[in-house]
Amino acid sequence: MKKEKTKKTGVHKILISFWAVLVMVTIVITTLVGCENIKKTVPGVSNQFDLKEEKEYWTGSIDDDFLDDRVCVIMKKTTTYPELDIKVFRLKNAESLHYSFLAPTVENPDFHQMLVIYLKEKGKDQVISAINHLKQFDFIMYVGPENIFRAEDD
Repeated sequence: MKKEKTKKTGVHKILISFWAVLVMVTIVITTLVGCENIKKTVPGVSNQFDLKEEKEYWTGSIDDDFLDDRVCVIMKKTTTYPELDIKVFRLKNAESLHYSFLAPTVENPDFHQMLVIYLKEKGKDQVISAINHLKQFDFIMYVGPENIFRAEDD
């Protein structure tokens, strides 16, 4: 009779171990799959933007023609038009920030602030790294490289 208890206890240990491994694998997979959708909220900043507005994602690659020293950012809609400091973006490689469009000159409900963040370290890989960092902020609608457009030869 003692041997049967040992067998049951051994089976229970195996089932519990299997269950624990299954839970851990599920957590890891959920974390990895969810990495694309991580949203960073900045207190005092995020609430100034329409966070319900849908994000758009850059779908290019390192092989595309783009400048290797900056990223272009389009903010979600706002009615307060805050002039954010570079520190808000927590980008270690950021050198400076310049607004292309800070506020509309006439009332425009579809207006989006646009800015360019210049990078300290140049390189297409640095641009893509900055894009991956910045796209997580909930108040950014789109971030991508500044493309190089060339006139086609006839």
